[in-house]
Amino acid sequence: MNRYKQIAVLLVLVLCGGTGWADTPVKKKLPPLKPLGQSLAEKNQQQVSALQREVEDLQARYWANRVLNEKDITLEDLKHFSQGWVGDGERQYRLIEAAVQTGHVTPLTPEEHRQLLEAQRQVNATLNPQMQDKKILSSLTQQECAELEARMWAYRAQHDRDSWYKPGWEDGLLLPEKYRLPSGDLVENLPRNIARKKEVRRLFLKYLKDKDLRPLSEKESARLSACQYFDEQVYSITRYPSYQFSGENK
Repeated sequence: MNRYKQIAVLLVLVLCGGTGWADTPVKKKLPPLKPLGQSLAEKNQQQVSALQREVEDLQARYWANRVLNEKDITLEDLKHFSQGWVGDGERQYRLIEAAVQTGHVTPLTPEEHRQLLEAQRQVNATLNPQMQDKKILSSLTQQECAELEARMWAYRAQHDRDSWYKPGWEDGLLLPEKYRLPSGDLVENLPRNIARKKEVRRLFLKYLKDKDLRPLSEKESARLSACQYFDEQVYSITRYPSYQFSGENK
């Protein structure tokens, strides 16, 4: 798995539990995580479904290409992950399966990749309104985000029934200085985000040893959801406008 896909695995698992899109988790047999914004998704199901329908053909082609050409994921994996996708996961999987069964698929163009990623960004924003809550964002720090994410992953590693954690998994938490999106766009990670992910890895290993580790509360989960705001700042270098809060100097 290339470095971009490792990053995508972690980002979406933490913040929206998998949407069935180009950043959906691809780690083998990792169980679906209930999206932090699930209640909102239920209230705004029509909006989420509408966004998904607009790009469902692109999504099906994206995954079919991964199965048939890149061969870094299987239909069995996708069927497993689809159980945790936001929206109609069954429909999304059926479209992917149908595309794979044709035996031939045309990879997405750079512009189609951008269209798919933008639709995903809009779904993530719908699922995570905390990313636009200035009261939360102004009080968040990079350190708090590191602690919350590390605790979330460590608790899952201890308690998820699939026992997916294996030593070395935590290395996938680290961010490279730069990478390219499937569209070809270059993303340069901000130093503060790189440093935060190193802290997440350090704390994850520490928390993993804590037999009395507690899960995140509802309030803490909401604040972790807002931490995606800091991760999305890296995209401002290539596609998105600048952001007001950095989580530094707190």
